[in-house]
Amino acid sequence: MNYKSELDHLSQFLKATKGIWEQEILNNYPHTLVHYPKAWSDYLQSLSDEDQLAFECRQFENLDLPHEIKEFFKTLENLEKIPKLADTDEQEKYPSWAFTGVTGKKQHEIAKIVKLLDEVELESTSRILDIGGGVGHLA
Repeated sequence: MNYKSELDHLSQFLKATKGIWEQEILNNYPHTLVHYPKAWSDYLQSLSDEDQLAFECRQFENLDLPHEIKEFFKTLENLEKIPKLADTDEQEKYPSWAFTGVTGKKQHEIAKIVKLLDEVELESTSRILDIGGGVGHLA
């Protein structure tokens, strides 16, 4: 996998969709809706409650999705295909204070992310963006 190419693609996608992911949609509802294409809102409003639930659960097989929405989710699915790191008993060594109040699950996730970032070998990185990571404790 060409990590630089993948990261460039991710960067372009994120820039184009910044208004959608920058804020939690419910925090400033309905003002956050302006960042979504009107055709998407119109399509979703045309769906029955049952079909809206299917859409929410990404069960698209019985939905006649507009092309733009299909492409958006196709891009998301491709971005989710980050190679999984092999499980290992090797634990990174961190100072004892580094994980104060951090669950074992999060410690494991941090170790995996550190290993992935080491493999990526970015030339210069001053920031890491954690997208879809919940409330942001790991970030």
